Amino acid sequence: MRVDPKTIESEVQYCEHCPLRERNYVAGLGYTQAPVLVLGASPGEIEDTTGVAFTGPTGELVRELLASLGVHEDHLYYTNVIKRRTKGKPSAEECHICGSHLAHEIVRNQPKVILALGSLPFQHLAGKSAPLHTMHGFALTLHKFGRDIILIPTYSPGYVTRQGGLTSTTGNEWMHDLEDFVRAVRKYL
Repeated sequence: MRVDPKTIESEVQYCEHCPLRERNYVAGLGYTQAPVLVLGASPGEIEDTTGVAFTGPTGELVRELLASLGVHEDHLYYTNVIKRRTKGKPSAEECHICGSHLAHEIVRNQPKVILALGSLPFQHLAGKSAPLHTMHGFALTLHKFGRDIILIPTYSPGYVTRQGGLTSTTGNEWMHDLEDFVRAVRKYL
């Protein structure tokens, strides 16, 4: 089932002390209890307007690629670490405050696998400062929220776009990571 407005209202309670609370709240997109959670860093301009994660150009690219690789949308839930658009790179304080939202989403949805798109989502969940270029594509098992969750980090779609798109070296690595990710999660779909 898709996340309903009542769920969003309950999540906004965490925003009381957030420096971004005057900005639009951007909810996750997808089905609760989906086995796979796709995690970005923060909403872009389109998401800020629509109020829904992964509805801008890079989010649509990720959704289209996963669909083309055979992952049905019923198996996916898309969200961001930061729930409101920031003015540049999210700060440590914003990540800490929004971490309550993300923890709530993970506990509610119970994903078996999390695809972390970019350094910020990876480092936030893994608690590691290892550079993404050394970790992308590798599966890690995290013990979080009382259970084991597989975390697979890869590049963010925005980074891939800035590096020349899907036909660039980074784009090829990213597609290879996504293909490996899909093979790894097949048993959960």
